[in-house]
Amino acid sequence: EGEGTDADSVRVFVATDTHLGYAESHPVRGGDSFKSFEEVLALARAADADMLLLAGDLFHENKPSRGTMTATLRLLRENVLDAEKAVNLEFLSSGKDVFPDGRGVNYMDPCFAVGLPVFSIHGNHDDPTGTLMKGNPAGTASHTQTSALDVLHQSNLVNYFGKVTDPDDIKMAPLLLKKGNTRLAIYGLGNVRDERLNASWKSTLEAAPTSSPRKKTLKGISWLRPEDDADWVSVLTLHQNRVFRGRESNGI
Repeated sequence: EGEGTDADSVRVFVATDTHLGYAESHPVRGGDSFKSFEEVLALARAADADMLLLAGDLFHENKPSRGTMTATLRLLRENVLDAEKAVNLEFLSSGKDVFPDGRGVNYMDPCFAVGLPVFSIHGNHDDPTGTLMKGNPAGTASHTQTSALDVLHQSNLVNYFGKVTDPDDIKMAPLLLKKGNTRLAIYGLGNVRDERLNASWKSTLEAAPTSSPRKKTLKGISWLRPEDDADWVSVLTLHQNRVFRGRESNGI
């Protein structure tokens, strides 16, 4: 409390599971998911949010139709771009640590007038698919795990983070954002198959037994915290089953 708190307050509008494209061919409900997402964007703007944080399953399918992609891009363009609204968030991370293509945050691009920054992880419905060849840089022909969120990221309308390229060695690098005297570290973890992630959590918390060749290859999860960690407000964004569903390995 006190004078100047507005300059230090970070307004984060959170939404999840919009499932754009759900039942898109239905004669009555076909446009429902887009109306819901349009409302999310409108509410974020009305709240004068510093950012919109999407926590997975933006799309209902990992290969949405051209109609769904067109409608999504239109809604984002109409609500994200605003030449008259300044973004007051300093981006202190290195793009190569947090984004798939290694570039910076979209609102720092002088060719784009972003007024509402959107950050998103993927969920289990819109997760990346394809062949991943370890050791090859993102964007090359042998690194082809992509999702619809990669398309939105390349369009410069969404900042896609939390993409896991090696489930056996997950490095959690945060988005480091600063507004006034407030420092915000947002960690993102896009959906990983529950059993696989459960094993990574356990390998982080326990010493891997040498009798298990599988577990010897697991490096677990590394949290790449800023040096002055105590000065940061930390937020974790993930999209997983929290509780076990019948087995002891299909939840986190």
